[in-house]
Amino acid sequence: MERLRTDRMQRGGLVQTLANFLFNITGGIRVWGWKGNERLGDCVAAAIEDLIQAKGTATASTWRKVLYRLGFTPPSNRRTVQLYTKFLATLNELPSAAQGIEPAAFLEWLRVQGEIVEWSAYPIGQDRTLSAVQAGYTYGGAVLTLALTENMYNGFTDNHPWGIGNGPGNTPLWALNHAVALVRNTGKELVIATWDRNKVLTDPCANATITAIYAVLTKQDQWRANFAQLAAQLTALRTGATTDPTPAP
Repeated sequence: MERLRTDRMQRGGLVQTLANFLFNITGGIRVWGWKGNERLGDCVAAAIEDLIQAKGTATASTWRKVLYRLGFTPPSNRRTVQLYTKFLATLNELPSAAQGIEPAAFLEWLRVQGEIVEWSAYPIGQDRTLSAVQAGYTYGGAVLTLALTENMYNGFTDNHPWGIGNGPGNTPLWALNHAVALVRNTGKELVIATWDRNKVLTDPCANATITAIYAVLTKQDQWRANFAQLAAQLTALRTGATTDPTPAP
């Protein structure tokens, strides 16, 4: 049994724990669609589209949310592959199972194309899980890249959480770096959207495998009262004007 991490960061005398940053943007979505990632190396594009879909549930109708809970798949597979293909064309490359894309370059291309509003890499602190949930809580989910272990990769279809332990197959591998959408923090574990499903990611596993965190704002975030402040903060982070991810009040 994995033990929850207790060595959380302290700020101003307050111990920052996962329970300080609860959020859930799934909107009831259970089936996300593969978005081409079962045959193409477009996990970055798929993760971003999963995040956009999740953000869209904040203003979705009650009827649409009921359909999601019943297993309705958001219709975006074709759109994801089209964007992935158009981006690769700018690099004179073609879609294939082995053709991945760099998250920062693709996010910047999406921003320039008007597909997203703003983005930035999110600073990773001493505790990677805590950094991820802070990003997700502040900006409405996040895109994570994970160095999967062989056991995580081989066991993605089962109903067990992704965890990490001792023994063979538990070493995070850069060769298995994979992008996912962070869509929920329960206070004890994370929930990510990837490969057509919600997958639970335990706290120790997240802390061991997270390699990058990206905060993203889209048109679906415009209902937020502090949207302008969030966008300005991400612009400052992206351009290097600040390293503090906390939006100004």
